[in-house]
Amino acid sequence: MYDTIDRTLTTMDFFNTHMSLSSKNHLVQQSFPVDHRHPVPELHICLSGTCSLHTISGEVIILRTGTCVLIGPSTMHHFELAPNTTISRLETLIHFNVHGLPDSYSWLWQKNTVTTWELDEPFLSIARLISNEIYHKEFDYENVINNGYSLLFTHLARISRSGSYALVKQTVPESKSAANRYAREKMDNYLLLNYSKPITIDDLAEHLNISPRQTQRLVKHYTGQSFKQYLIYIRMANAKHLLKSTDLHIGQIAEMVGYGYSSNFCKVFLQVHLMTPEAYRKWIRQIPDDEVPVTTSTTP
Repeated sequence: MYDTIDRTLTTMDFFNTHMSLSSKNHLVQQSFPVDHRHPVPELHICLSGTCSLHTISGEVIILRTGTCVLIGPSTMHHFELAPNTTISRLETLIHFNVHGLPDSYSWLWQKNTVTTWELDEPFLSIARLISNEIYHKEFDYENVINNGYSLLFTHLARISRSGSYALVKQTVPESKSAANRYAREKMDNYLLLNYSKPITIDDLAEHLNISPRQTQRLVKHYTGQSFKQYLIYIRMANAKHLLKSTDLHIGQIAEMVGYGYSSNFCKVFLQVHLMTPEAYRKWIRQIPDDEVPVTTSTTP
């Protein structure tokens, strides 16, 4: 069983890169070794257990408790788990403005590479804290997750600048059709740029130049959700930020995140978060302003 316990969207701002981190908390009891890749960097931190990461070039990397692995964009890979074992890991897909990426974070965008580190305390504890916040979603959990990732990425940036990587492995890119390669690289960017519009699966399919059925499979493959579910997820994440950080009316926020009618937005928000947008705004603002860490607007 490959169980996605929960997921969250966090936004950070490193030198105006406006990173969006889509995080998943996985408890894996049985692996299905299917080669796949993502158009953006993919960070995994092993919280407990052991598994192996396999690349298309034949490299095998063992992940144990404390292993942090960065899989570069377009790197074909799969995970394998030994029978009768369980592994818990924190997985993060990293979206950001590549052209504005400073040299200190250039290590994030190395296509067809796999980089590993061994995390010592307290950084492994920080990863576990992020995982716990994703699962429990207690009061103001977004800020805890944001600050945790800030510490982790700063630590990894310092390691990379000092040249003390554990290892960077070059892999051989696979041969795929131009249409499939285009679709995989464009899907996430399109969704993050157009979530505020009344887009449909047909719109994404037209943009990718593939059929709606193929598009639905592609979204499911990379996100674990249907097109509709993933679009709602992105919209709600941005709506929560606007509710917390602005005094915009609910109708304005609804329009900004892709809902033509505020009643539809409120209905979906209530279904997802079990409270109305007004109640969420009141709840999230209970902490005095000078005690709330500053976060960056999620505007891909």
